[in-house]
Amino acid sequence: MTDYRWYDISAKTPSFNNKGKKLVLQYTVKHEQNLDCGGGYIKLAPMSDQAKWGGDSEYSIMCVARDDDDDDKIVTAAQGKNHLIKKEIKPETDELTHIYTLILNPDNTYEVQIDLNKVESGSLLEDWDMLPPKKIKDPKSFKPDDWDENEEIDDPNDKKPEGWDDIPKQVMSSDRPDDVEGAMGS
Repeated sequence: MTDYRWYDISAKTPSFNNKGKKLVLQYTVKHEQNLDCGGGYIKLAPMSDQAKWGGDSEYSIMCVARDDDDDDKIVTAAQGKNHLIKKEIKPETDELTHIYTLILNPDNTYEVQIDLNKVESGSLLEDWDMLPPKKIKDPKSFKPDDWDENEEIDDPNDKKPEGWDDIPKQVMSSDRPDDVEGAMGS
């Protein structure tokens, strides 16, 4: 028997524009029991029908503190797509009340706080995969069937330079006088 529950609540907020300003999302979570899998989150969403509000509702920003077996993490999302942070930020998993804060700065930096203590900060663009990759694989690109995987191949038209075979071979003699060892300092 499972004892987990899903609860959600929504509240209308006035429209706002934080362009050029800091945005702070903050919420508290108190789990009534130790969790195997669960968490709490806050979503900042555009105007929507509150009667139909739920987990799949459209949102602009979401911050999640989740305990999911071995996968405890802070997740953020933007424009309805989850973006996992590349850094490891562990949420609290005890039965106490904790306050989670996500601060987004106009210069695309962020700070995550737990119980008003900074636990991580950095660049949104470097620490999350929010931008599309700079290079993508061309799905129409493929190697021809006769592609040679060898790094070097012989050139059938390659020729030795004129006079190559006339160059005398130099051979170093391995015969050394007996006093060479002493002269070399050994």
